[in-house]
Amino acid sequence: MDVQNHLVEGEFYHLYGRALAKNGKLFYQARNYDSFLKNFSKYLGDYLDIWSYCLMPDHFHFLVRVKLKVDTTITDRWHEFANYFSELINKQENRCGNLFQKGPQFLRIENKSHLLTMVKYINYNPVFHGLVDNPSDWRHSSHTKSINDRLKHVEINKLMTIFDQTTAFSNFQYHQQEFESIQYCLAE
Repeated sequence: MDVQNHLVEGEFYHLYGRALAKNGKLFYQARNYDSFLKNFSKYLGDYLDIWSYCLMPDHFHFLVRVKLKVDTTITDRWHEFANYFSELINKQENRCGNLFQKGPQFLRIENKSHLLTMVKYINYNPVFHGLVDNPSDWRHSSHTKSINDRLKHVEINKLMTIFDQTTAFSNFQYHQQEFESIQYCLAE
């Protein structure tokens, strides 16, 4: 977390991070994605509401809203979560060391337009990286969960209030040129 960018209670942030090794992985098996999301919520759910997410093989994106303004606690909880998840993967893959490049980045969402662009970008990420042709084809994102499931760890119903209706979300149009305003996260 950027210490110059203190979190503000009630504000939205783009939280993202990546694997430590270049071309490294965070997720080796399908169950790792579910474990990551479940444990992320377990460790950080008292401090952050997840509004949107996408878990990629080597990185992740979340749109979160801060519940409690306690920067040091969020940082401590992140480290506990990262250590726990690294231990799970290390045991599973017979490896050692940290999985994550550094602490996650928290970048404040400035306005509703930025918020909508970020939701689009997070959900479009698997297409952007060439893993699928359509965001709904990627199982490890809130886009798929928004349409098909009710995830208890994700504020899907609140996210839907940003859009006119659920079908508007599933018919969301993605235009890569829209993402020019968020260049900071495109070079992952």
